[in-house]
Amino acid sequence: MKISGPLVSARSLSKQFDDFVAVDGIDFEVRPGEVFGFLGPNGAGKSSTMRMIGCVSAATSGELRVLGLDPATEGPSIRARLGTGWPSCSSSSSSPTGPTAGSIPCPVA
Repeated sequence: MKISGPLVSARSLSKQFDDFVAVDGIDFEVRPGEVFGFLGPNGAGKSSTMRMIGCVSAATSGELRVLGLDPATEGPSIRARLGTGWPSCSSSSSSPTGPTAGSIPCPVA
C-alpha cells in the first residue's frame, strides 16, 4: 500500500482524562522520509499523543489519520502496519532486573 499523503496527520487533536487535558488541540504532519519526535516536560502529552497514533488510546476530539487510515475504525490494521508491540510488554529475560513496575508481561510462545 503506497501512501501519497502524510504518514501521520493530526488536526486539533485532543486527549482529555476527566478534567485533565493531556493533549490540547495539536496540529502536525509527518511525511514519508521525515523523522519526528516530541519534546516537552513531564505531563506535556507526548505519551498520550503516541498512544493515539499507535491506536492504543482514542482521541477525545480532533482528527487523526495514520497511514491514511482512521484509528477510530481501523486500529488493528494500523497496528499491524506499524509493526509495534505497543503497549510494550516486558519479561524477566529482557531485563537484568526483571519486569519494570507497570509493565505488561509478554505472552509465552
